[in-house]
Amino acid sequence: MLKKQFIWCNINKDKILSKASKLYDCITNPKNNNVRITNLKNRCCDFKELEEISKLYNNILHNEKIENKKISIKDKIKEKQTIINQNKENNNCQKIQTDKNISR
Repeated sequence: MLKKQFIWCNINKDKILSKASKLYDCITNPKNNNVRITNLKNRCCDFKELEEISKLYNNILHNEKIENKKISIKDKIKEKQTIINQNKENNNCQKIQTDKNISR
């Protein structure tokens, strides 16, 4: 059944988009004050408010992604620093061993 609905929506996509656009224009245009439009406005979502909330939500998601990237970059930098420090320590240990062997 879902597949049939999907096919129907694809076939009627242009009609659906046209009607949705007309509804959006009727609801968001403050000049539309006749009774039919007012009744329609009372039954519909506040599109402008939903758009604002959607923008806020997207900004929050975007900022979280940036923070997550910063954290992952910081973690990678710390990992690299740890590896570099371990390599330095290993080189120092090897140098000390070599120095001890030479001094004998």
